[in-house]
Amino acid sequence: MELINKSGRRPDFVLFTGDLIHDTGRHDVHAHRMQLFKSIARRINTAAIHIVPGENDAALYGGVLYRGHFGKSYYSFDHKGVHFIALDNVSRGRLDVGPDQLAWLKPILDAIPKLRRSWFLLIDRLSTSSLNGNRSLPMATTL
Repeated sequence: MELINKSGRRPDFVLFTGDLIHDTGRHDVHAHRMQLFKSIARRINTAAIHIVPGENDAALYGGVLYRGHFGKSYYSFDHKGVHFIALDNVSRGRLDVGPDQLAWLKPILDAIPKLRRSWFLLIDRLSTSSLNGNRSLPMATTL
């Protein structure tokens, strides 16, 4: 945070790709750590902060605590002609995005070739070994 703020340049956005905190078996400690991260991140001199959940943030409580502190766990946004897709592959307690997220993702991916623009997939962890054996991620192997 201090390096960004002292750089003399204000970034358009800052992206955190998971594991904002270290998980714990205690709900109150986990929630406190999330609140502490938010208070620190708010001090970054940037126009926007985008967060992708990591397993330490979301897997322990099925993403409920994460979403309560940070909002949606999967989303997309545009910035200067580039489309960013943030996926949550950890809230289900394994490397998996689930049917609801896949249904949300399909029209976004279908539209990308028509729009002819660059895009980035933001995800905490990607394991090709788990993708190969996971039938709920059919689109991930074609990305």
